[in-house]
This record gives sequence, structure tokens and C-alpha cells, in this order.
Amino acid sequence: MLDFVGVSKMMKTIVNRKKDIEGNAISWLKTKEINIFKNRPSRIFLSTCHGGQTHEVDLNKKPKRRAINNPLTLSRHYEQLWPQGKPISQPKLEDIKFLLHLVPSDARKYYENLTGSRDLEDDVEGFDGSIDIEVVVLL
Repeated sequence: MLDFVGVSKMMKTIVNRKKDIEGNAISWLKTKEINIFKNRPSRIFLSTCHGGQTHEVDLNKKPKRRAINNPLTLSRHYEQLWPQGKPISQPKLEDIKFLLHLVPSDARKYYENLTGSRDLEDDVEGFDGSIDIEVVVLL
């Protein structure tokens, strides 16, 4: 199961890095992919294209002007988003439960634990809720 974390706390504790750990220049404007790994919370990995060469940045490295007193830890600088899960729209939940028999058994628990809310609407551009194709259910 994926954990989604917010980085707003982390952004307040670091300064803009100009170089990676090997001293290579970093282009933040050209960065297309940023990876953060749970087992290395004080490092971020940047790439200018998907799957391309990565630049490893050490967030604990002391910058010339301002020192970071405490090393980064996952719990202190990353806030987990939706620790109890994020609800989905009720119609979407009903569709998922209808298709649950198609989900592999090792992934089924994740879908069984989803929650729905009638207050949420699916944000699908141009979809008004009416079915425009014929649906045939084979049992």
C-alpha cells in the first residue's frame, strides 16, 4: 500500500540546494521527477526526465549561510496525508465493490477497506453520470 506524505514541513526546514552530493549543478526548473524514499528521509532524488539520471540531494548537509540543527526524520518533517484513508465517491465505491471478484486476492484487502462518501463527486470533465454505452454483465 502506498503512503502519501505532504512535504510542507520539510520545505520550511531546508534551503534551495544548488548542487547534488557529488557537486553537480541542479536545475530545479528542469526537474520533472522527485523521489523521496521512506528509508532515506533526509535525501531526495531529482531527475530531469522520467527514469533518467538522478541527482541525489542531502537535505541534512549544512548550507553555507544557515545550519540545520536536527537531522530529518520521516515523522518530524513529513506529514502523512490521509492516514485513515481518503474517501471516494459512493458511486465509485459501489463500482469497485461490484468488480471486487476480479481483483487478485493479495490486493483485495486494500479495496475492501476503502470508504465512500455521498458528499464527494467524481471530478470527470464532461461526465454527467449518464451511461452512453451498453453494459453487459456476464456471470
